[in-house]
Amino acid sequence: MSSPTNLSILVVIIIAAIIALSKLRKTFRGWKVKRTPIFGITLVYLGLAAYFAISSFIIGTPILYLLVYIAAFIISQFVSYHYADRSLSFWKTPDGSIYSKGGLLIHVVYIVSVVLRFTVSLVFIGSKSFQFHIEETTQLASQSDIVGVAIIVVDTFMIFGLGLLVGLNRRLLKRYRLITQGKESVEEKK
Repeated sequence: MSSPTNLSILVVIIIAAIIALSKLRKTFRGWKVKRTPIFGITLVYLGLAAYFAISSFIIGTPILYLLVYIAAFIISQFVSYHYADRSLSFWKTPDGSIYSKGGLLIHVVYIVSVVLRFTVSLVFIGSKSFQFHIEETTQLASQSDIVGVAIIVVDTFMIFGLGLLVGLNRRLLKRYRLITQGKESVEEKK
């Protein structure tokens, strides 16, 4: 019989898969650009990455790796901000709405990194890692080199993916602002 914890993890996995597939579909086909949803989804990405990063420090990852995570974030968002200009395309509809598509690789990197982090948590720590059972998992990363290295590598990859998404969204908002101000022109499609 499944425990309530395992059932809740399964529900979270299903919901996350639906959101990820929906986002990938929109990235490939295009979506209506609006500032509020872009800020909202960026906050969701930040929250998920913060949850996993904080949990890695709780289980014993040395705090020094916070500097590695910050460097990975800053470098990746800078690179993504400049790369996104080539990967994004924009168009207007007759009603004046602005649509965009692109950035598929960036989204895939982030989704793969979160799936890897989720898997590492389940394999090495178990379902309790999603409940912050501090007393049962404290210092787990420092007790086993394999667990510590796996968590650090996957967290760094996830933070790198988060930086890519933040850079993409920054560029998306900048281009959106330029289009709405009339400083950049885009083709009109039906």
